Amino acid sequence: MEHDNRRITLVSRSKSAPERPWSDSRDSPCRLIFVESFGVIPFALTRGVEELGRDVEGVIIDGTATAAEYLHLLSALPAAYAGDVVLIQEHCAFVSATGRGGDRVLYALRPDDVQFYLETKMLTSAARTEAA
Repeated sequence: MEHDNRRITLVSRSKSAPERPWSDSRDSPCRLIFVESFGVIPFALTRGVEELGRDVEGVIIDGTATAAEYLHLLSALPAAYAGDVVLIQEHCAFVSATGRGGDRVLYALRPDDVQFYLETKMLTSAARTEAA
């Protein structure tokens, strides 16, 4: 088996989350790892940052956590983790990113912003449009 040097994005999504055209092929610029539940993410981040040499680039939480769980995760992030942490819920979304000086900033996202973010990070392909 060949070693995969791509950066990892962890994705935790609920069964009720909208279908997204995830870029999960071997040719994709990033490696998506879909985890069974939100509870796996803190362990994976700690292990990824400390043992895998910072392979974890981002986290997408698509309908598997409450706002309180998201805030708890943000407050417990390993100090060495500098990647984005995105919470997508039915009617709102937030991204926590590292700002200047290393502090975290929190941004609210609209539905169009979520799609733009996922495409810009090359996590999904462009939205498929249907003829009207």
